[in-house]
Amino acid sequence: CRFPDDLFNVAIVTFTDGLDQGSMMLNSNYETDEEYLTAINNRIVNETVSGKPISAYSIGIRGSDVNDVTKFQANLEKLASTSANAFEVSSMDEVNAKFQEIANQLTETNYVQSISLKMPGQANGTKVRFTFDNVTVAERSLLYIEGTFNLKNKTLEDVVYYGMTSTSGATIQGTVDGIFVSFTFEGIKTNDKTILSRDYINEWTYIASTTSWQINSEFDKKQESEIVTEKKSAAIMLVLDCSSSLGNQFSTMQSSAKSFISTLCTADENQENPDTTIHPSDNFSTTPADLTLAISKDSVRYYLTQEEYNTISDLSAYTIEGVTVISGSESFIIDLKDAQSTAICPVEARWIYEGLLPSYNEGVVISSRWSAINTAIKAFGGTAMSDHYLTSYSTGSSTKYYYYTYDGSGNLGSTTNNTKRVRVVKSTTDSIYNWSDDRDLKLSVIQDGVRYFLSKEEYATTDLSKYTIEGVAIVCAGEQFVISLKDEDCGSITPKSAIQLYGDGLPTKNEGRIISARWSDINVAIQAFGGTAISHYYWTSYSSGSSTTYYYYTYNGSGNLGSTTNNTYYVRTVTRF
Repeated sequence: CRFPDDLFNVAIVTFTDGLDQGSMMLNSNYETDEEYLTAINNRIVNETVSGKPISAYSIGIRGSDVNDVTKFQANLEKLASTSANAFEVSSMDEVNAKFQEIANQLTETNYVQSISLKMPGQANGTKVRFTFDNVTVAERSLLYIEGTFNLKNKTLEDVVYYGMTSTSGATIQGTVDGIFVSFTFEGIKTNDKTILSRDYINEWTYIASTTSWQINSEFDKKQESEIVTEKKSAAIMLVLDCSSSLGNQFSTMQSSAKSFISTLCTADENQENPDTTIHPSDNFSTTPADLTLAISKDSVRYYLTQEEYNTISDLSAYTIEGVTVISGSESFIIDLKDAQSTAICPVEARWIYEGLLPSYNEGVVISSRWSAINTAIKAFGGTAMSDHYLTSYSTGSSTKYYYYTYDGSGNLGSTTNNTKRVRVVKSTTDSIYNWSDDRDLKLSVIQDGVRYFLSKEEYATTDLSKYTIEGVAIVCAGEQFVISLKDEDCGSITPKSAIQLYGDGLPTKNEGRIISARWSDINVAIQAFGGTAISHYYWTSYSSGSSTTYYYYTYNGSGNLGSTTNNTYYVRTVTRF
């Protein structure tokens, strides 16, 4: 077979049920299975294709007729170039996932670029930076090459590659042309696989006296830069075991193999027209500004103006944190929506949303600037505040809790235990924060001992016959558990009977408080996944020591637990994970 001259990657991907049927009959040079398999592995490890080593992967699903597990695993390892490339899976879903994982590995690095940049000679020791992400301030760049100019040797030294790698190393020899020096950087690959474009290059020099970067406004991108993009080729062999041991799973394996090929083809089509789009974050400010949208990605927080937000069609790659509010010494981010759809009593709110309730001063700021903050929240796609909201402030050890009002006065009100709403906040100096866990209020299902969490959209398109349905996952206040989609069929029973029949399946005190506090939102999720809403009093496993007082959770959304001696209530079980 004739291979392309620019061959970059050679791979074999083998799917098997782990049994070898008939190889010895086809090749009589070997007398044992082990000898034959060792010979195959030697070829995989030692042979090259057009001078390139072979990366071999194996995916094995144990067939019903495999009894020798040790031999099955040895076969998988011998069919791979390294043991790390051998994957034993237990289901066809895992087969498909591995196919996709391998396909993505094989196609992610098929482009290499070289960059030539010309600049006027500088004073010895001048620090120079070339940015590639069209920034207006050098400090904001996330994609640049930086080095120190050596006037005597005409070299760029101590070169740093930020957001990319290069095969050229830390010292680049320049080529002199009059007053100009050209530098060429080979083997450039960006960390996020972006293809660099010279349309976005800028040259900067560092001014030590002002500790700032100065742009070279005379730098001509077209005349003084050149980028050569070289496409590389890959040769990939897919080997499929057509064993009858797969039974009715054979067609599923075929679909997985087709998806593998489709992924490779799609990657190749994308490489014909590579993405030269500069990512939105390249121009976003990292300095907090009042009434901007705080978003984050890769541990960096950015602040978008409304104009910037309106020009971005897709922010799905970012964590949307909320609206930035800066007033006096206060600088914080407020969420775009309420933490839950119903009000909650202050005691439970302080426990469930610990560290996320506004302080006294933050509450005053929100109340004072109610209209402006709400306008910004709605402009960024959020839901305006429209009620009283709790702060974290209370008067010492008393039971008086404070909330901020929505009349624009800046006043705080106080209450003993009335329910109020919650809108969480976070200081701009705090780490990046997801307001809720990704698993929260999703459907928990189990397949082959592995738990998965399905969104409403995934639930609507998933064949659930392959899964065991647990219920709605709740991840909150340090607790994580699953609540069943329906009541137990015991009806209304006494607490002693409930504890005797269901034991640890009853919610704990804290789990009961969370269910009560988030009653409405949990019910919406339960019904969305085909369950029956919670509509009674329900037992917890909590009782007051050795007494006969037992606690149940209410369904008024307050987060409070009620107590009784021996009334009959219903049971809705939970499972912890």
